[in-house]
Amino acid sequence: RYIRHPSYLGYFLMFFGIFALWPNGLTLIPLVAVPGYYSLTFVEEKLLIQRFGEEYLEYMRKTGRFLPKI
Repeated sequence: RYIRHPSYLGYFLMFFGIFALWPNGLTLIPLVAVPGYYSLTFVEEKLLIQRFGEEYLEYMRKTGRFLPKI
């Protein structure tokens, strides 16, 4: 309702939080995946536009990708 990708935002925050608490090579691995997850949102949205058309485009205009629109 407010953002389009709350799960991805949760993953990003979790990965950054874990790395902030335990900065080492192991906790860096998920952090490196963040750009991949970010680019996946564009692929996912393209599929949703194909599936739902104008309805999803209107939803995109009203909501932010990761942060609410003001």
